[in-house]
Amino acid sequence: MKIKFYGNRGWITQTDEHSCFSIYTKRTKILFDAGSPKILIPENINLDAIILSHVHLDHIKNLYNLLAYMNVNGRKKSLKIYAPINLKGKISEEIIPNADDFRKFSYEFITIPPTKIGDFKFDFFISTQKTKPVVKVYSIKIKTESKSITYITDVSLTNELIEFCKESEIIICDASSRLEQKFGHFSPESVSKIALTTNPKKIILTHFDELTPEEFSKKVNYKNTICATPLLELDI
Repeated sequence: MKIKFYGNRGWITQTDEHSCFSIYTKRTKILFDAGSPKILIPENINLDAIILSHVHLDHIKNLYNLLAYMNVNGRKKSLKIYAPINLKGKISEEIIPNADDFRKFSYEFITIPPTKIGDFKFDFFISTQKTKPVVKVYSIKIKTESKSITYITDVSLTNELIEFCKESEIIICDASSRLEQKFGHFSPESVSKIALTTNPKKIILTHFDELTPEEFSKKVNYKNTICATPLLELDI
């Protein structure tokens, strides 16, 4: 199993490399969020599914670009896109009118979280993001027979989230904020708490905003911490 990051930034970025990544095996590949233009590559034409953690612009900004890229480059099979709300009409009609006129493949938005896709099983924890606009946010546990990875972004730390992260070998988490309760994103103190409480083999920081990766990681009190970078690829 491998993880590939396409971006590592939060809302403030000059490069548009917003936080998103894929997890894949030889048989199954899933994209989590769609913020970075670096997702527009041949290896993503035949994704098995897309899972959006929530619908803030920095997490969905390149979704329709990806669908257009798939279309132009010969995708034929249908695609399922999982999200807390149905995006059909909310984006395509406002940002890309007539986006589906020449679609060669079908896709659908699904608001019921998946339990299994190919080689992966999933658990979901649903939170509410405190910043405006208020949205539902998926925290996601991705499991195979031997591995468990948890992805958390755009939420404040709670005891329920700590419990959700237990038994995860890897935690991929938001690293955005100095003032978590004001902005609804993880602070270094929260990353340290969740790491020291759940003891994963690795914490991977992404979605950097107020602090640089170097500044944020120095404040995290956990030795097995790394910072995501665009196009970083890891064997799990």
